[in-house]
Amino acid sequence: FSVEQPQISDGKIVSDQQVILGGGVGYVTERFRLVTLVTNGQKILRLVTNRFDVSANEVADMYQARWQIELFFKHLKQNLTIKQLYSKSEQGAVNQVILTLIATLLTYLVKIELNTKASLFQLKRAFHYLRFEPETCWLDRYRSSG
Repeated sequence: FSVEQPQISDGKIVSDQQVILGGGVGYVTERFRLVTLVTNGQKILRLVTNRFDVSANEVADMYQARWQIELFFKHLKQNLTIKQLYSKSEQGAVNQVILTLIATLLTYLVKIELNTKASLFQLKRAFHYLRFEPETCWLDRYRSSG
């Protein structure tokens, strides 16, 4: 089932269709919306949604916004060592991200102050293992490796 409703805006939206997913015995009876667009890199992107209350351009904008959020969390996981969120609430997640950013920036300041070649990851690991030792232990260790 397909109803073509082309909404070409800025040359990005190629088609906006109502579709039923699947075929044969395993078909789904609900209708979905298939928005097809061409990205700036000239790749065809097909978005399936159940949102019929917004325009095709808004569907594309929502996808782009969601993609930016996904990239942000990927960056957090890779660079700020957030492997999991400890809270299910929005405020808890925000607090964890802010605390991790503060810890990372403080570690970066220590790296600058010590003028060391050690990576942020190496410094964080040292802080973890030497946390009950006097500060001179890790300061001397990384000043000498500078």
